[in-house]
This record gives sequence, C-alpha cells and structure tokens, in this order.
Amino acid sequence: MIDYSVDTLMEKTKNKYVLSQVIAKRAREIRSEEGFVLGYKAIDQAAQELVDDRYSYTFEREEDEE
Repeated sequence: MIDYSVDTLMEKTKNKYVLSQVIAKRAREIRSEEGFVLGYKAIDQAAQELVDDRYSYTFEREEDEE
C-alpha cells in the first residue's frame, strides 16, 4: 500500500469530501474494469492516478430547487 500525504492529495481537489468521492468513484471503476478483489489495491491505484494527473474529474454543484 502506498502512503500519500493528505496535503499531496488535497492539492488536486481543495476539498476533503470531493477528494473522497473522486477516489471512491475511480476505485469502483478500477475494481470493475480490472477485477480487483481487494479494494485497497483499487484505492491505491485511484490515488496514484489522481496524483500523476492521469485521472481528472468534474464537479457539478446541484442547484437548490425552489
């Protein structure tokens, strides 16, 4: 398991909630694409892709419905 500092990962998103959502989403994609049985391997790969700028994300804010 690779250790990433929170600061290194936070440089990519500036928001811990968004960071956790981005890594979790990509880890689920990796797990289904590559068939990883162990989730931590997918999480490691997702974090590595984010740090290496091999994965990008878009964040759309939901508007409040009135």
